[in-house]
Amino acid sequence: MKRPFLCAVAFLTAISCTPNAFAAQKKWVIALSNSYFGNTWRRQMVDAFKEAAEQAKKDGRLGDYDIENGDGSVNQQVSQMNGLILKHVDAIAINAASPTALNGVIEKACAAGIKVIAFDSIATSPCCYKLDFDFKGAHVESTKYIVGKLLGGKGNVLIVRGVKGSAPDQECMRGKWRH
Repeated sequence: MKRPFLCAVAFLTAISCTPNAFAAQKKWVIALSNSYFGNTWRRQMVDAFKEAAEQAKKDGRLGDYDIENGDGSVNQQVSQMNGLILKHVDAIAINAASPTALNGVIEKACAAGIKVIAFDSIATSPCCYKLDFDFKGAHVESTKYIVGKLLGGKGNVLIVRGVKGSAPDQECMRGKWRH
């Protein structure tokens, strides 16, 4: 599965988290809290979310949606999350700026009855749903293939990292493999 579509999966999971009777009576408002909007992958993720939301609105499964894009800082994402709580959205798909720093505001959202689905850069709050990926394992396997098969164990490899300090970046770096 391509990672930008994890966002669409998170969104569709949020819609399916409600009992059918409730979902039939109410048009949900779903939000995306994206901690960082400064690279191609994040733009693709937002586009995938928007496309899924527009289709869900067209199909009558969604009332509206909101997309909040950040600058990579925890403070801005906490502020955005607080704004979404005040708007009384029904669910938030969050690509977190930190595994732990957003737990307080996530728990505040959960206490307000808002479903929170963490994906890609996972938050550790116990009240949120988590759609995770084995970044470490994938990094180890791709490194073995590149170094072993493609380079024959010789040469240099440049690692282009994701958002510095994000959960996926931390996991990938834990998966370093040496030939």
